Amino acid sequence: MRRAFSFRPRWWQTLLTLFFCALFLRLSVWQVHRYHEKLALQNAFTLKSAAPSIDFKQFHMQLMHKTDMRYTPVKLTGHFLLPAIFLLDNQMRGSAVGYHVLSLFELTKSHEKVLINRGWIPLYRRDILPNIPTPTQTLTLNTFSVYPPQKIIVLSSTLIDNQTWPMRIEAIDLQTIEHATHQTIFPMVFLLKQASPAGFLREWSPENLHATQSKVYAVQWVLFAVTLLIIYFILNFKRGK
Repeated sequence: MRRAFSFRPRWWQTLLTLFFCALFLRLSVWQVHRYHEKLALQNAFTLKSAAPSIDFKQFHMQLMHKTDMRYTPVKLTGHFLLPAIFLLDNQMRGSAVGYHVLSLFELTKSHEKVLINRGWIPLYRRDILPNIPTPTQTLTLNTFSVYPPQKIIVLSSTLIDNQTWPMRIEAIDLQTIEHATHQTIFPMVFLLKQASPAGFLREWSPENLHATQSKVYAVQWVLFAVTLLIIYFILNFKRGK
């Protein structure tokens, strides 16, 4: 005669299982939303960065009337302000570590100061600051605009070196850069396009966006919930005596 199975979970087991399953599923839904947000930003980057460039005056006027001007192609005419060069530390390209080179650029007509990301260079020795070749003549640069990254928490100042140029920094903090250069800086960062001079390695993509990664995380949270339910039922289905 076959013994019957009984299902008698304890109340706290059921409560904990329901709580964590709901939490895992909520996290999965959040990652799905993040996936769609990142995908929209990636599509906007692809479409807007390939559009014709506008001049800075037009860009500034549109910025006053639009809420989102990121990835807008902007043509900048002016000259680099030396020696104001910053090295954004701990920037990875594949498995190689290096810097993003950030330079102040003064516009010819408006005399606005803007921060231009000129691209990536490898780090060879941390105890020796690299030489950054920078033209001094008037240039016309093709860029596209991005918002400065949200400020991260650092132990003190974002400046690593504050006595010599180029200065190493841990994060793009416009207030810190303004203090170091004694200049007022336009509140957006401009990424130098591939065809423009005075740049380094440039393979731009939307900042820290990995849409597929969010999709994978969403699936993982669902699998965690399913695994927890399986464990719950295995532990509480028991063969009768």
